[in-house]
Amino acid sequence: MLDEAIQSYRAALSVMPGLAEVHNDLGLLYQAREQLDNATGSFRAALAIDPKLAAAHFNLGRALQIQGQHKAATESYLRFVSFDPEYFQAHHNLGVAFEALGQSEPAVAGYKRAFELKPTFFPALFGLVRTLTKLVPLWHVPMMNDANRNDAYFAALRSVVTPQSRVFEIGAGSGLLSMMAARLGAEQVTTCEAEPLVAAAATQIVASNGFAQKIKVIGKMSTEVTLENDLLRPADILVQEIFSSNLLSENVLSSIEDAKRRLLTADCKMIPAAASIMIALFGGEEMEKNLLVEDVHGFDLRQFNAIVPRIRTIQRKDLDCALLSQEIEAFKFDFERDSSWQPEEKILRVQVTQPGRCLGVLQWIRLYFNEDVVFENHPKVKTPATGWPTCAYLNLSPLAVTQNQLVSVFATHDKTQPWFGLQEVD
Repeated sequence: MLDEAIQSYRAALSVMPGLAEVHNDLGLLYQAREQLDNATGSFRAALAIDPKLAAAHFNLGRALQIQGQHKAATESYLRFVSFDPEYFQAHHNLGVAFEALGQSEPAVAGYKRAFELKPTFFPALFGLVRTLTKLVPLWHVPMMNDANRNDAYFAALRSVVTPQSRVFEIGAGSGLLSMMAARLGAEQVTTCEAEPLVAAAATQIVASNGFAQKIKVIGKMSTEVTLENDLLRPADILVQEIFSSNLLSENVLSSIEDAKRRLLTADCKMIPAAASIMIALFGGEEMEKNLLVEDVHGFDLRQFNAIVPRIRTIQRKDLDCALLSQEIEAFKFDFERDSSWQPEEKILRVQVTQPGRCLGVLQWIRLYFNEDVVFENHPKVKTPATGWPTCAYLNLSPLAVTQNQLVSVFATHDKTQPWFGLQEVD
């Protein structure tokens, strides 16, 4: 039937080739027949005759999208919505195309508009959720609600901010820490945020809280901020909260190195002033059930442990977690004293303080704000909300350890990622 219809349309066009809608309909037949090159040719022929034929713009965008030509598809969809801005499917398709191109902001806008136009069109909602999860990781909200973290930052800011202070923050997030500095009376506060969607939200939050004249939000990475265009004068207080659960993986060290080289006064106060990566051997029956597998229903499943990630974040604070050794400061970084850091590796001798089945090394972070204010997400302290879960570096299988044994732990970092592994047991 499709082939007969195609022949009929082609016959009609041989007699009257100037019928744009017939070219468009023929393109749809080709598309149904999966002859996509012919389909795009027909849609383009229709638009050459009538550039305002909205349906042909939409259909061309769809044909191009199926072929993976996402950039060209967005151009066709944008032309379509300039004629028909209320068609939800076009906005959804724009979201899909922009997401495929890695352009998250217009993808969010497309999905959001599609869902506004048709709230029962759940593919748009799912696309929006998927894209926002990439842009705004879920740890943002619990991080902002971490009262102990917030209190530590506020206490540190209160101890150094004066009416003459010029504050620079790396990683604006919601703008919370910048607003703390502004409320404490800093003369100038500048904060930068690499993710445009988050930067836009921070700008709105700052304005709605009455600090638009006091706080400047810059939608850039800190390494792109300049004195000439952004800060005007070197900052004398640096606030940064781009720590990950392993402390390093958000490029905190290279960001501080760059800021100290270009953007700060020689005696700039750093908040926090220093930070450490803390470790201990760990075990616990409930932890083991969630991290490793052995015998299940009479079957040996141990080989599965070889393919699960050896580094895991521990999201649940309700699990029984036994610290089997003394707590060790594996690495410490003094942000005020030092201006650069190099990769390190070392062997740490850790003494067992509690016998048990050792699952590996548990790691958390400790932040030194000043002599009086220290924060850490200690694994034994339960908190209602935190953006920093502890990290587990797993053995392939549990290792039995006894009281007072000495365990050698290999510890390394490359400035962006630490790693810990058991080397030998005495």
